[in-house]
Amino acid sequence: MFEGYYGLTSLPFQLAPDSRFFFASRNHARALAHLTYGLSQGDGFLVVTGEVGAGKTTLINHLMSTLDPDSYIAARVVTTQLSPSGLLRMILAAFGVHTRAREKAGMLRAFEEYVRTGAAEGRRLLLIVDEVQNLPYSTLEELRMLSNLATGCQTQFQTCLVGQPQFRNTLLTARAEPLRQRIFTSYHLGELSGHEIGPYIEHRLRVASWEGDPSFDEGVFPCIHMHTDGIPRRINSLCSRLLLQAFLNESHTVSANDVHQVADEWRAEIGTVRVAGNGVYAPSEPRPAPRSAGRLADLEQRLVEQEKLLKRTLQVLERSGGVH
Repeated sequence: MFEGYYGLTSLPFQLAPDSRFFFASRNHARALAHLTYGLSQGDGFLVVTGEVGAGKTTLINHLMSTLDPDSYIAARVVTTQLSPSGLLRMILAAFGVHTRAREKAGMLRAFEEYVRTGAAEGRRLLLIVDEVQNLPYSTLEELRMLSNLATGCQTQFQTCLVGQPQFRNTLLTARAEPLRQRIFTSYHLGELSGHEIGPYIEHRLRVASWEGDPSFDEGVFPCIHMHTDGIPRRINSLCSRLLLQAFLNESHTVSANDVHQVADEWRAEIGTVRVAGNGVYAPSEPRPAPRSAGRLADLEQRLVEQEKLLKRTLQVLERSGGVH
């Protein structure tokens, strides 16, 4: 909708991970360096953890886009509560290994043969296991055993484990000691710093062919940082809403007040409220919902506002030729 109004060639703040929008913040650049170095050494597990929305998947997508297909065969599995055999079947499917074997021993033989075939072609296998915090320990142990596959003295199969912060707690347990000893490099992906918010937003806009429309007033980026804590996915959600509001208002400038207004509406919709340490609601934060009649009045007001928003959207689309 708004991308055409501002001359953008794509949605700059879509939530789906896209390697084109990879932004090398200090944390993301260091994480990429750890992964690249680990791959160059070809030994042990690579581990990346981070909060939900920190950009782990975008980082991995970027890494995979840089791999030489003549040197690497890369595949990814997104895990749930899988058994060892279930994960093995997913790995075979991810690499495109076809086998009639249903028992574990047969699947292992098929995978080992695939690894050896890749080695004969001068190609190493890289397995990305995403959402690894969901895996039971027995399945993690299966991954450790798979890492023993080698040709001669050289390991031809390497695994990158990607997960949320709680996976670090799993690694610290006593029974995870064998797996922990096999980790070659590990990095925890943190949030963007305050001075990185502006460059991050402008980078994503430029990838989408932004030429300065809309512009951002002074103070916008610190406000966005305050409302998102520097988490990339939250920034994307907020900025997408900011562009939509600017489009509906036929505005070519985003102000700090716009950020506060959109952030308040956003949090009211998803039902989250951040409270300061002294128990006082921070500025621009939504207050607790009123009771009984107050709640009904609030709901009615929101319905009126949504109806106005819909009418405004249709008017703008009609003027731009988007509705016939």
